[in-house]
Amino acid sequence: MKNIKDISFLILAKSNSERLPGKMFKKFSQTTLLDVAINKLLASKIIPNDQIFVAGHGQEVLNIASKYTDINLFKRADASISETATIREIYEIVDHIPHKFFVEINACCPLLLTTTIENFIKKYLQSDYSGLFGVVKKRTFYWDSGGTPLEQCTAHLDTKKANIIYEAAHCLYAGSTADIRRNVHMGSFRRRLDPDIFVVESEKECWDIDYEWQLEIAEKMFENSQREGKCQNEQI
Repeated sequence: MKNIKDISFLILAKSNSERLPGKMFKKFSQTTLLDVAINKLLASKIIPNDQIFVAGHGQEVLNIASKYTDINLFKRADASISETATIREIYEIVDHIPHKFFVEINACCPLLLTTTIENFIKKYLQSDYSGLFGVVKKRTFYWDSGGTPLEQCTAHLDTKKANIIYEAAHCLYAGSTADIRRNVHMGSFRRRLDPDIFVVESEKECWDIDYEWQLEIAEKMFENSQREGKCQNEQI
């Protein structure tokens, strides 16, 4: 069992996204994706504010994060955002935090709820494993790159009869800082529960923005959720 005092809560952000330049600070429903992510962590009833870290690269990102005086800001080196960067280089921040573990949220997933983040943290605190990774449950059919079905297909591709499989959610990550120093992210990804998995119940929460059209759709869904009182961008 882990102690929450031993965990850093991370947001990694950069200004020079290649597929959607400046997406962290582009206008998003009268705010920005980075603001949304920070406010989700600040709204949590279990996350200590002084254990929240934004590791930012680029002046625009640093300017946004610096508005939040209750959290910590770390300036990332150029090497940390290189396409050839190692896990060790990407998470250089581990050399500047005192905690044994980290929980990271993806700021490109604005529909992720604070309650989901908290449930992820609660599972991690209880877990005996050093790594935990968010996934989405699927019941469908897949083929490999050569066209061979990975599952036994029914005549009508009846998804009710398909086996359950888990797909990476790319929104929630947890691991140990000691592993990062060994260039290991959350686990080997070769053995069962290495890392352990956390099922995100709503696939909508995992909407990951890489392109302009995804940003536009996410903005509409985000605003609808706010109107319905369901989105925890903690202006609620």
